[in-house]
Amino acid sequence: MSSSLSQNKETRTKSDEVKRSNSRSDDTKSTSTEEIIPIKKTSNATTISNIGFRSMTNLALENMGLDTRMEGPTWTSKWEAITATLAFITCSGNFWFFPFLCGYYGGWFPYQFTFCFVFIAVPLLYMETALGQYASASPLSVFSRMAPAMAGLSAGMCFIMVFRTISLSVWAIYDLTMTAHATRSIWEEPVWMSCPVTESGDYCVDYRLANECTWVKPGFSAECDRYQEALIATRGFQQRKSPFMSFVHGLMFKRSITVNDWAPPSYTSIISAVVLWIIVGVISIGGSKVLGRTGIIALTLLLVGSLMLLGLGMSLGESRDVFVAFFYQKDSYEDKWMWVWSWADAAAHALRALNVGCGGIQKFASLNNFHNKIQRDVLIISGISYIFYMCTGLFSFMYMAAVGRFYYPDLEASERIQLYATPVMIESVISEMLTNCHFGKFWVFFFWLTLAACSIQGISSYIWVISSMLIERVNGSRRKYGKSLASWHKRAIILAIMCLTGLVSSLPYLGNGGINLMSSITTFASYGTIFIAFVEIITVSYLYGFKRFSVNIRAMIGGRGPPNMFWWLNWLVISPILLIITFGCIVATFGQKKAFNEISIVTDPIGYTLLIMPFIFVVFYFLRDECDRRRKMEPFVVMIRATGDWGPMNLEDRRMAVKYERQLRVRY
Repeated sequence: MSSSLSQNKETRTKSDEVKRSNSRSDDTKSTSTEEIIPIKKTSNATTISNIGFRSMTNLALENMGLDTRMEGPTWTSKWEAITATLAFITCSGNFWFFPFLCGYYGGWFPYQFTFCFVFIAVPLLYMETALGQYASASPLSVFSRMAPAMAGLSAGMCFIMVFRTISLSVWAIYDLTMTAHATRSIWEEPVWMSCPVTESGDYCVDYRLANECTWVKPGFSAECDRYQEALIATRGFQQRKSPFMSFVHGLMFKRSITVNDWAPPSYTSIISAVVLWIIVGVISIGGSKVLGRTGIIALTLLLVGSLMLLGLGMSLGESRDVFVAFFYQKDSYEDKWMWVWSWADAAAHALRALNVGCGGIQKFASLNNFHNKIQRDVLIISGISYIFYMCTGLFSFMYMAAVGRFYYPDLEASERIQLYATPVMIESVISEMLTNCHFGKFWVFFFWLTLAACSIQGISSYIWVISSMLIERVNGSRRKYGKSLASWHKRAIILAIMCLTGLVSSLPYLGNGGINLMSSITTFASYGTIFIAFVEIITVSYLYGFKRFSVNIRAMIGGRGPPNMFWWLNWLVISPILLIITFGCIVATFGQKKAFNEISIVTDPIGYTLLIMPFIFVVFYFLRDECDRRRKMEPFVVMIRATGDWGPMNLEDRRMAVKYERQLRVRY
């Protein structure tokens, strides 16, 4: 028996030596290939499977309440990734600003927008998609590991996204409010069937009374008297409003934004706000699995609605005149600053059209398969987005020209369009024309329901992206393998606090003039995005290195990668020059901006804040890291070189990326 015990002891000793030897060899291998080996699984390993090599951001807000195993998710298919990204781009409340800008600046703007779209927005879309897919992380982790000196980029992006979220939520609340009124109109007389009896200055003229009341004597009827008084009050080029337009204008704008004229929001708007943020919270807590499915629904509604509006717009007549007004500039700009601001707005709206420069694209791309074909996704997403914006501009022009024909039949189509080219007025113009169709009440309801659904999808996407970055910050911005990052309850609490904060932040803008202020905030936030986009391109192309980034892309998609010449020209030369010149012109001529007739005492501080804060974030984080570097007595090069944990999450993908970098000698 003693011999058997000694034999077992010897066997265990040899086994322990083999394990220690394997452990040492694994440690050596990990050090040589710069890989991170997961820690030993704890007792909860049965409930958290395969968590070892997943990105922390992939786990941050995924599958909450849907999958207790907390597996790091990816899109179920390439088409789900494309549709989710398309929904994030098209449902962010940006498309109504495009026809407004086209009507404001004239026929040159579509060409300026196209130029900036191709040479600024599309290259940045490709860059952000590649960054997110390569690192499987949100901007918070990407830039802090790629170039620690530029860690402030993620803070600047988050700052811009917060303002965009609040602005979009106000629009969504009004969309839900109009949906509620449209629902009520199904069983009762709509409130927009006639002009309201209001104080002077409303300029509501019911065009349906033209034949009945134009030539009658005063005193014939109170309705005809109001009609004739409105005609006299709007002589010249005052904007005459239809009954539906007057109702929407009174609901959203009312009188002014001064304290004396302020009135609290309606109960319908408050209830709509509460319902909105409850729905947003439910969708956001579901993560990518819910966003992917709701994105398909939102895109379907948007596609059906756009085709319906385009078909009806073509039947209104004057299609040729509308095309000429959209693509042809008849007169040159009277104000010299119009040329500067038309290019500035073209660049800003090109970035806004693809929703780049705010970090959302990186987060959506982080759920892609590592070897997903980036160039295919970028081509499909950018192509569909461009066609969608052009079609939106065209059919909006058709409806504005048609409504203008009721009131100003002697004016040319381009002049009539300019009278009604404002974001909110475009929506009400389309609704006015829908009321004249068969089943007009249903089409009005469907129109506003589609707008509300798209806005909810956009807000949920923003909240999901912002919350994933907050979760990373809560967890120390480190990859914590082998254990859950945060409990379900903590993540739910974070989302609940965000939704409650969004509700409280949006309520003050539901009163007088709030929608005007939100329009200005959206525009100013897009100007701040120009600076973020410039710093982002400089960080990737120069600090990290264009050549190394191209090698990383090659490791993902195989072969020789994308047409390097186009990306080389844009990332290194064209895009940075265009962005910095545009941002410099915006800062230098900010006081000359005339696009929004707002009270400068309110909008100017907000505008300058949105312009300057991204710059302050970048500088602040740089100085903070510089002080930390000096305290540790490290060389400056650590500030601009990628950290050791930079790269793909998966071990095999990491090995392949390192192999490519070393073979082509781009890894320092």
